[in-house]
Amino acid sequence: MIPAKSKAIFLVNDFRYYYKDGVFSEISIEIAKGFALIAVNEIINEYQSMSDLESIIVINDEVKFVVHQLVYWQEVKTEIQKQ
Repeated sequence: MIPAKSKAIFLVNDFRYYYKDGVFSEISIEIAKGFALIAVNEIINEYQSMSDLESIIVINDEVKFVVHQLVYWQEVKTEIQKQ
């Protein structure tokens, strides 16, 4: 699994830089952080809505506990907010 800090940096940069009409552009770091937080909050909400956090899920052929995924994405959220 990608460390939470690295995932946070990747997400913010992914929203910050974009390609349109043959030109690379960028938006401010604060706006990109806002977009990344929206995405991460959606992921967190999905995991929180699962009735049994001890359930397992399979991601990329790996078995993982839902609660561990929830903790990971909360760590990513914290790292985004620190940037």
